[in-house]
Amino acid sequence: MSTTVTLFNQKFVTTASVKKEVHQYLSLIDDNYDTETAKELKVSFADSLNKLSRGNEVTSQMVNEVITKIGVLQKPIYKSFFRYRGLFGGVCDGIATYFNISIWWPRLIFGFPLILTLLFLIDTFKYAAFPEIPASYLVFWNEIATSDASANINYGYQLKPFVESLLEVSVIIVIIYILAWLFLPKATTEFEIKQLKSKWEYADELEKSIFNKITFKNQLIRRLVTKLFLNIAKFGVFLFDVGISIVNNLFTSTLFKILIWLLVSVFLLIVIFNLMFMVAGTNSSSQ
Repeated sequence: MSTTVTLFNQKFVTTASVKKEVHQYLSLIDDNYDTETAKELKVSFADSLNKLSRGNEVTSQMVNEVITKIGVLQKPIYKSFFRYRGLFGGVCDGIATYFNISIWWPRLIFGFPLILTLLFLIDTFKYAAFPEIPASYLVFWNEIATSDASANINYGYQLKPFVESLLEVSVIIVIIYILAWLFLPKATTEFEIKQLKSKWEYADELEKSIFNKITFKNQLIRRLVTKLFLNIAKFGVFLFDVGISIVNNLFTSTLFKILIWLLVSVFLLIVIFNLMFMVAGTNSSSQ
């Protein structure tokens, strides 16, 4: 979808992702130079882009060519979490890229609960609509568990708490995936992809520090415990990055703005109806 970006009274037609790249580069100029120098560089950037595009749609290749001509500003790339590629929101691909692991691990973590939840919902509706059809194992376990325990001749009664807990955890994991899909930003620019793929900061120093503080004589156990604590620390940083990404994305997300407008509208409707009922009640009491 095409959009426009205006730079010093020069309007360019481009895409949303390229527009984002342009604004990121301009913000880098502001961060690294004083006001006068930054203005000169921005004017030069706009003029060069205008000569290169010649009225055509500005592409990412054109932007990178102008940036290379002016000079790539070196700014530290801090590791951040984004959704990345993927068929269903890119959450699994983002996690796999962030931790540099196989994508099948996050797919397994989110896929199994999703399949389990869908199976249970399908079986429940089927069992409610067509009780004559034999129930599948999930509903069967639940049905047996609610029957007389003394009449039980199988393991259904003992399995009910496990099945219920498994389903509760599955539903929670599915909800977490949906929320991540809705509120986490997706890596669309080269800079964001570099942030997602960048190395862990201070990971080597932290691993050495943990290893030196562990006093086990067995080196294998020492390394295993070091890796365990290092991964716990990485997971904590991951949760922090997810929180920061959500906060940064919320105020620019169209969905968030729609939700805010819906909440405000519902609140105003409630206030209006309450006032109407109060006025109606006052009129009826006065009569």
